[in-house]
Amino acid sequence: MKIVLCLMIFVLNSAFVLAAPATNIYLSYDVSTQLLHVEANHPSDRLERYYIQRVVVTCKDGNSQEFTFSRQSRPDKFVADLEFLAQPGDRCDVVLFASDGGRSQAVLEIPESKIKKE
Repeated sequence: MKIVLCLMIFVLNSAFVLAAPATNIYLSYDVSTQLLHVEANHPSDRLERYYIQRVVVTCKDGNSQEFTFSRQSRPDKFVADLEFLAQPGDRCDVVLFASDGGRSQAVLEIPESKIKKE
């Protein structure tokens, strides 16, 4: 009975350890091309198994879009350029979901356009 209990604790504990969220998320947005650039540290030794599977972008106006991926292109980080329509002044929440259950979030505020008066 004690062996079964120890084994159950080990298995449950391992499931939580495997869920590795992305860290150091870097976001930028190009208003002219409408591309959201996302970079995040997410090391993986098996790119087809452990990767950022889903990115959900939601802006303050309710504009929301989900992007899915089937693998990670680099072993050290997740990198993607996502077509997303945002306006200057928008505040966008970006959530990254890892295939192993990890979740991380970052916020990007799209800067207002600067108008020069002559």
